[in-house]
Amino acid sequence: PIPADPYVQIPDDPYDFTDNQPGVGDRLYAALIDGVICTTLLFLAIHLIVALSKFSWHLLTWLQIVALVTVALYLLWLYFALAQSLEWRASCGQQILGLMVSGKNGENLTLGTATLRFLLALLLTVTGINIVYRFCLRKPSTLHDKIMNTQVTQA
Repeated sequence: PIPADPYVQIPDDPYDFTDNQPGVGDRLYAALIDGVICTTLLFLAIHLIVALSKFSWHLLTWLQIVALVTVALYLLWLYFALAQSLEWRASCGQQILGLMVSGKNGENLTLGTATLRFLLALLLTVTGINIVYRFCLRKPSTLHDKIMNTQVTQA
């Protein structure tokens, strides 16, 4: 082997998290598991709210719909941002598949960072930008992870 030239430095890309990154399948399966859990929790919570209030499924007003969507977003935030900012560092689906979310240096996320990551992930996924970024451009991580300087790794 040729010895390395001490004067040539290859800069480390601070946004390259390809080491120890899970495959697309692991993240997809974790998302599916989380989707089932969240859908079940949201279904139960919304039915409980409707049962305890004077909502009528047939006569929902726009204000009631906005209230239910707000409750749903709040519950999703609790599920993802809290789980990823606590010592678990992962949602239930991610824990089952042995994944964890951290900062680029492996540090725990703060609640603020996890909240911004959740909101950005929601926005970029709903608009389809994350899908295009990850699959069409063949990037190793999602755009919200790049922007928030976070990573999903094998635990």
